[in-house]
Amino acid sequence: MTISELSKNYQFEKELFDRVDANEQLSKQSLVIGKPTNYIVEIIKRFFKNPAAGVFSVLLIIIVLLSIIAPLVSQYSATQPLGIDEIYFNLPPRIFGTNPTKDLIIPRDLLFIYDGTIVSETDMGNNTVLIRFHPYMLEELRNVYPILGTTQGGVDVWTNLWQAMATSLKSALVVAVFASLIGVIYGAISGSFAGKWIDTVMMRIVEIIGGLPSIILIIILAQIFVRTQSTSGGNLSIGSINAALIALYWTGPAQVTRIYIVKSKDAEYVQAARTLGASQWRIIFYHLIPNISGRLAVIFVNFIPVAIFVDAGLVFLGLKSSQDITLGTILSSTYQNVSPDLLHISLPPIVVFSLFTISLQIIANAINDAVDPRIIGRK
Repeated sequence: MTISELSKNYQFEKELFDRVDANEQLSKQSLVIGKPTNYIVEIIKRFFKNPAAGVFSVLLIIIVLLSIIAPLVSQYSATQPLGIDEIYFNLPPRIFGTNPTKDLIIPRDLLFIYDGTIVSETDMGNNTVLIRFHPYMLEELRNVYPILGTTQGGVDVWTNLWQAMATSLKSALVVAVFASLIGVIYGAISGSFAGKWIDTVMMRIVEIIGGLPSIILIIILAQIFVRTQSTSGGNLSIGSINAALIALYWTGPAQVTRIYIVKSKDAEYVQAARTLGASQWRIIFYHLIPNISGRLAVIFVNFIPVAIFVDAGLVFLGLKSSQDITLGTILSSTYQNVSPDLLHISLPPIVVFSLFTISLQIIANAINDAVDPRIIGRK
């Protein structure tokens, strides 16, 4: 029976018997179904659905870039004063086009030095006078532009702050990276032997380290590492403090990794991977750990402010040299500068550190929300 006879007898339209282009039909079908999604792209999309995450990501990038670029392009040193004379000490912030004032108590017979710059003067007795003057009208300071002023030692606050931020960032990132890596590997090994004596021993070690007073353990370990490195002067070095922090704080990632591996070892996707011949280590590092990467990111960023606070605490206790330029050193010295006249010294490090810490926390939580399949499933 021909196509014409079949169409006539059964009333089929001739168009139904036309040849079909398979490639064209498949392309139309893919447009309806949609292209396969990329895992990383989907994570990025979910991350930026949180408006706060986008804003604080930009803020964090600005802080990091300033810590790298500002010390390099600044015309002033982060350690050396602008000048040896007292007029360079504790200068107020100055931006192009501004002419701020400064209060200073001086002997009355030195008033001639500040002629033409004095706004007001008050007699303080004992042949001294309190003057309010325009420091940048002095000949020596006409071309000096410290954005955030200078410290009581005459060092540029802006350059010193960002140099300290860069040093602290490098130090804290070393602690965060190595503590996280050691903890994840340790927790993975422990979790893979869950229920066996190896797991029991490894977890008892974690509990013992976690139960000790952290600051005391850091001081003891740092002292040990200092002697090992033969550091002169007896002060704790940045390297010894980092080593002590790594030796103490790897336990957090280890516990998180171990708990998740034990909970998920019988999950359907794990059983499917095992059925297809995947090894235990492939299952752990390719299937299990990526699912807790968000939680590990939160722990990772928590290490950074902790490292900075420990540094500040050790400086405050006199166990670390205050000559090292770190954010912890600056923060520990702010208690000496909390006064209306010295806010340009104490306020910037507090503001920068606060914004930096808040940005890290919001970004880490947004990463956790974007990666964690349990949270994604509830949305």
